[in-house]
Amino acid sequence: MDRTSSWGGCKKKAFVDIFCLEKSVFQVYTEGIMTIQFVGLKEFRQNLAHYTKKAKQKNTRYIVLRKNVPVLEIRAIDEKDFLLEKLSDEINLARKDVKKGNIRTQQDILKEFGVL
Repeated sequence: MDRTSSWGGCKKKAFVDIFCLEKSVFQVYTEGIMTIQFVGLKEFRQNLAHYTKKAKQKNTRYIVLRKNVPVLEIRAIDEKDFLLEKLSDEINLARKDVKKGNIRTQQDILKEFGVL
């Protein structure tokens, strides 16, 4: 059930404050420890460096809107999450190699490095 009311041309949900500023709609609320802010595409494009810096420093997630429709999300990438994603990609590539029969034994690798 969507509990909304009209306010100055914008809708206001019961749990979220919405601020209408000329052509952009900003919506700010917290989700755990991350702040979420909605910003118009034009505003975001004009201040891209500011928003990317703020996303990293203040742990803010931005939802970019085009004609009040979300088109992209900007958030800082945690180094741990990045490394886990990279490891996952490498594991998937290794699994594909094994399926193709492209495998090397420990002996082959030791010979390649000149240990044996």
